[in-house]
Amino acid sequence: MGHIETVASALSTLEHQKQPSYQAHGSGWLVVSGTHGSQIYYIKEFIGSTNMDVLSISYPAADKNHWQSMVRAVSHSFKPGSL
Repeated sequence: MGHIETVASALSTLEHQKQPSYQAHGSGWLVVSGTHGSQIYYIKEFIGSTNMDVLSISYPAADKNHWQSMVRAVSHSFKPGSL
């Protein structure tokens, strides 16, 4: 099976679709977050040669104080599988 997607192409797609206010990336991973309408979104991806592990969370911007610490905890515990 060939390479699914590169970090650069995944980041480009997310930038085009969501216009993030925050982004970070490295070799084999990326994180983007921002607002889309009345929602806050957070996306973290690990991209390997044959698969991707994706964490995607969205919630109402009005509930930011309630969700922010939970998103932080989940995102720190989210690790890649076999890449």
